[in-house]
Amino acid sequence: MTSGQPSAGAGIIEPPTLGRRGDWIAVAEDAVPFERIEAFFAGHAYEPHRHDTYAIGQTLSGVQSFRYRGADRFSLAGRTMVLHPDEVHDGHAGSDDGFRYRMIYIEPAAIQSVLGGRPLPFIKGGISPDPRLFAAVRALLPATDARIEALEFGDGLFELAHALEAAAGASISGSRA
Repeated sequence: MTSGQPSAGAGIIEPPTLGRRGDWIAVAEDAVPFERIEAFFAGHAYEPHRHDTYAIGQTLSGVQSFRYRGADRFSLAGRTMVLHPDEVHDGHAGSDDGFRYRMIYIEPAAIQSVLGGRPLPFIKGGISPDPRLFAAVRALLPATDARIEALEFGDGLFELAHALEAAAGASISGSRA
């Protein structure tokens, strides 16, 4: 997932439970080779780091704050975060209530393959209000105790790649194979 960095929140990997207090990260066990997490942080979450993958997620509650491309960003429920590969970012709560989110880490080559080799989509600022992108990401981010199967992931990846391209301002072209 990252270059030279431990997995996000290494050492705090615990399943979410009702009424849990404190920071936690739950890692999904899926039938496909990508990482998917759900986490909660009440304050500081991550030091600056980068991923070799797209880090794509949604804030479920609270204000998820992070520094990305030289500016402070704030993600709320209903928005989609898309952090491009190799972009340095950090993370912390933007309110006293903390934040809860889900994230999936997808290899750039998987997105580019669906797009027929076209350039990787880039979401300016790392946060998008695009409803099509929100729906495509949500389909790939069920609760971590819900397993995603290979065929389901393939369909979801197709929708995600095209929604990313549309949200980035590129035209949607090509047909589903």
